[in-house]
Amino acid sequence: MADLQKQPETYDGLKVIGLGLGRTGTGSVRDALRVLGYKTFHMSENPTDLDHYSTAWPLLYAKADKGMVTREDFDRIFSKGGYTATQDFPTCCFPRELLAAYPDAKFILTVRDPAKWKYSVDTTVARGGRWPLYHLVRFLRNERALKLSKISSYCQDRFFVGDMEAKFTAHVEECKRIIPPNQLLVYRVEEGWEPLCRFLEKPIPDLPFPHSHEGKEMKAGFDIYEKMLWKQAGVLAFKYVIAMGAVAVGLLAWRKGDVLQLVGRR
Repeated sequence: MADLQKQPETYDGLKVIGLGLGRTGTGSVRDALRVLGYKTFHMSENPTDLDHYSTAWPLLYAKADKGMVTREDFDRIFSKGGYTATQDFPTCCFPRELLAAYPDAKFILTVRDPAKWKYSVDTTVARGGRWPLYHLVRFLRNERALKLSKISSYCQDRFFVGDMEAKFTAHVEECKRIIPPNQLLVYRVEEGWEPLCRFLEKPIPDLPFPHSHEGKEMKAGFDIYEKMLWKQAGVLAFKYVIAMGAVAVGLLAWRKGDVLQLVGRR
């Protein structure tokens, strides 16, 4: 298990917090924040240290369900990498808790058309968790799939089932109610540098605003991932078949031994 007690003594917490759901331009904002000098955590960082994140996030989820999350819980997650900003899942699920933990932070709520958001989610981040093959590999105890599931399942269960468009709209409205207006930027990535830099009180960089093409990259990545899952499922299933075959042979041998003993007694 990852050591969750070690935290840098000098860690000063999050300064900029993304509340936009995944597939609202969070990858582009992540890249923009990095240009502006923020070390930015994004959903894509989770696989870089699965032992840490697959332990720390579920602990936070359990406390969130009981209304017991504190700043220490968030610091435990983000201090290890020295992060000063966040984007995307899972952080965006906790507007109220994050405001309580970092009352002086600035919050960015990326938005887009709900129907387009749903389509983007359905073809990318929600795609893997809906594959029966993915759940088969989890059932067969693939360690990496299990750890990723521990991180992603909380957000998937909240936003990727039922009326997704209504849940998207409800999340946007909730964030607007919770975060004070002077600390919140409701933002569309097509607006570029100007509103973002004005909000963060940063000079506008002399370079184009980054536009991450995550959608195409993620779709291609999921195609590769699906092939990998088929391979893993085949290997794991083969191991189970061999194991069950060995058990069956053992049982037959044992039964045969019992029969021979009975015959010998006669």
